[in-house]
Amino acid sequence: MKGVINKGIQELVEEKFGLEAWEEVKRRAGCHEPFFATHREYPDEMTADLVEAAAGALGLIEGVCTLFDEELSVREISCALEGDPRCTMEVSFP
Repeated sequence: MKGVINKGIQELVEEKFGLEAWEEVKRRAGCHEPFFATHREYPDEMTADLVEAAAGALGLIEGVCTLFDEELSVREISCALEGDPRCTMEVSFP
């Protein structure tokens, strides 16, 4: 996945929720990149992990997909209440 996608996710989270929220999303995604180069390729799994972490932490999955016009497959794996931030999600790029 192009770095512009990951950079866009970062900018969206930071703009809407702040730097602390972005750090939490990175922590949940296991992402240790200090920054994203827009022209560089990153593993699709990293992007999916960032989207999944943003969805779990902030409920942003629909906004991220719409923003980048990306087709994304999302499936709730376990959830007591639909939309609960503690839900476990599976995210993939078809």
